[in-house]
Amino acid sequence: MKKQLITSQIFLLIVSLIFGANYWISKSLMPDYLNPFQLLIIRTGGAAAIIWIIQIFAKKEKVVFNDLVLLAVCALFGIAFNQGFLYIGLNKTSPFDASIIHTANPLIVMLIAAVAIKEKITLLKSFGILLGLSGALFLILTSNHSSNNMSSLIGNLFIFANGASYAIYLVLVKPLMKKYTTMTVLKWVFLFGFLFSLPFTKGSNLVVNWSVFSSFQWFSLFYIIILNSIVAYFLIVYALKHVTASIVGYYTYLQPLIVAIIGIISGTEFPSWIKVFSAMLIFAGVYLINKKSDYSIPQKK
Repeated sequence: MKKQLITSQIFLLIVSLIFGANYWISKSLMPDYLNPFQLLIIRTGGAAAIIWIIQIFAKKEKVVFNDLVLLAVCALFGIAFNQGFLYIGLNKTSPFDASIIHTANPLIVMLIAAVAIKEKITLLKSFGILLGLSGALFLILTSNHSSNNMSSLIGNLFIFANGASYAIYLVLVKPLMKKYTTMTVLKWVFLFGFLFSLPFTKGSNLVVNWSVFSSFQWFSLFYIIILNSIVAYFLIVYALKHVTASIVGYYTYLQPLIVAIIGIISGTEFPSWIKVFSAMLIFAGVYLINKKSDYSIPQKK
């Protein structure tokens, strides 16, 4: 159990690095090379196709109808809403803003878990949720005053909705981890996710001018489809078998640091005091709700 717990922590750290770099990689493609809806379909469709090819060589499992319905709901929140809101929001705001807002995910997971699985919320955790969400709200409301003109209110609102969708996914998908293999869960989640993503593209231009793509744009698509989708989701699903959903959400805490380092090194974005203050509020809130958390899932006796 201890080995699996350590492995899960390492995997979640790798996921944080992948997601952190993805903010800048996805941002670099929009809007000059792809619009948000084109990127959404390419990512979900590409990942679904690859996973279904891989599953040919994996263990076959029969999924009962009720669980198939639950997988479809997970796909709606974890893929369609999650990725659709992400690209719409990221197209209109800065990677650093997006990463900061995403650190509020553990707070949202806690609230959803309290409603869905009756997880107890103590006074300390309540204060942490209030503190963290106030930081996210402060950043969102001050976004139009950004000095680098990269932030926007509408963009940050979409990013918050993206984070909320992901939090719902984490809570809903966890029971399925105990019943099915990682590949079984992912193949259905991505297939349903791709189908549910199609309505997002209604009325949008889906014709891509591939001739303007350089090697970096092709690498970016490879990164988004393979690393950010398949590899990251696989690692998250594995981790969910051994740690709580709140702990998985907690690792978003590292992403603003990764995004900030990339932004500073590239000279693209330097965090303002408003963003740093907002991040500190959210981090403090996340710390409080996880102060007495048990990193491992209690084992049946």
